[in-house]
Amino acid sequence: MKPLKELLLKAQNYENQKQWESALKFYEELYQKTENKKLLYKMGYLYSQIQDHKKAIQNYLEYLKKFRNDEYAYHNLGIEYFHLKEYEKSILALRKSLELNPNFLRSYLVLGYIYERLDNFENSIRLFRFVLQKDPKNKIAIMGVIFGLVQLKQWEIAKKECESYLKLFPDDLKLKNLYSGILFQLGQTREFIREIKELSQRDERFKNFDDYLQKIKDSRNEETQQFFSEVNQKLIKKTKEAENKKDKKSYLDLSLLYLFSGEKEKAFDFLIKAMESKEKH
Repeated sequence: MKPLKELLLKAQNYENQKQWESALKFYEELYQKTENKKLLYKMGYLYSQIQDHKKAIQNYLEYLKKFRNDEYAYHNLGIEYFHLKEYEKSILALRKSLELNPNFLRSYLVLGYIYERLDNFENSIRLFRFVLQKDPKNKIAIMGVIFGLVQLKQWEIAKKECESYLKLFPDDLKLKNLYSGILFQLGQTREFIREIKELSQRDERFKNFDDYLQKIKDSRNEETQQFFSEVNQKLIKKTKEAENKKDKKSYLDLSLLYLFSGEKEKAFDFLIKAMESKEKH
């Protein structure tokens, strides 16, 4: 067996086992012996896997000096810049990938995320909608559109979008959770309660909350004991304030405090009062 072939097999074996650093060692040795520029792409990927984004960028840039028409390399380069929050460079790399392949949907998705980070929700929604024109069931794009609408406080449009996509994915709990939040913002109390009750029956996070809370309360840790002691003190104070103010914020504060004190019924009662308070104004 030739030494180079042996190095390659070892590198591939470690890569298949997801032992990234060991795989890198053999790929780098192989590159030093062959100067095969295609290995730079592989090393860029592996450096990304171990979260060394700067070295990943170095390898992709070196690779692109020879392979200038590789849309995948530009896409990956854009992701690495994204991880380092170098958004302008990320946008340039992703746009280059789209120049080479205008139907490269993954680059549109990452661009959408970048514009979200930059609070440019109009652009993020536009990009996610473009993806949905090509791939109507793309859940990342669906959530991106709805999230953008929520950030822009376009509640009615967000609700219609949610309802439309829930027809495609009626059992998607993340989508239903987002939908319930939109109903809350619109002050649609009955619909909101209906969705929350359904979620509490189907989502393990809701089912197990009481047990989880009790385990925390039973903890002998001084910090947790102090936390619940402070919650009880705040409840007394906040209840008096809410009785005087009767406003949405006071009721919501009380709802959360009762929730963390383990009194779900009272938490729910004050949540309803908060909803009703919103509807009156």
